[in-house]
Amino acid sequence: MGIVIFGAMALYLVVSIAVVAFAARAAKKKGRSPWRWGGAAALAMYLLVFWDLIPTVVAHQYYCGKEAGFWVYKTLDQWKAENAGVAETLSEKRKPQTTGKDGHFRYWTTQRFYTDRKQTRFMHAVLREEERLFDANTDQLLAQSIDFLRGQSGNVFAMGGSLDDYRQALILGWGNRGCGATQPTERMRVFRYEFQKLGEGK
Repeated sequence: MGIVIFGAMALYLVVSIAVVAFAARAAKKKGRSPWRWGGAAALAMYLLVFWDLIPTVVAHQYYCGKEAGFWVYKTLDQWKAENAGVAETLSEKRKPQTTGKDGHFRYWTTQRFYTDRKQTRFMHAVLREEERLFDANTDQLLAQSIDFLRGQSGNVFAMGGSLDDYRQALILGWGNRGCGATQPTERMRVFRYEFQKLGEGK
């Protein structure tokens, strides 16, 4: 993936330099300012691909700092204390995955716990991802995470997508797409797995 990204960026840089040089030469022949024509060409080549880079990065960082996070409402030890002997009865038998009317995707880790995950297009090139872990018997919320993802993931190169999807994966999705400082999605995954392990191998 890194080779593809750097290769594409290097190619675009070479093409951009050639366009700027051509514009500067053309301006000089016509008695115009090479700096102005070259600068205009450079700006056009930048905006052609990077037009949404700065506003997307700024908005992503803002909402990561304002809304993103990971919250625990009940730990595994607390749940075990309130449900003595239940952990030993859990297994990997799960209900079918479903999609709710509000667009959330529900999947089960054991017959007792399920996770609702929902992704919404928060703004151009920024996705809001929310995950909530529930105790199915009581519908009690055990933990919640909110993350914001910028651009598209590298999966578009394997699964396909539009030309803009490829551009977003190369330009906006490079590096840490989520709120790296707080790592809400990763912390939720680790927390959820502690509950999932209760049924593993059973």
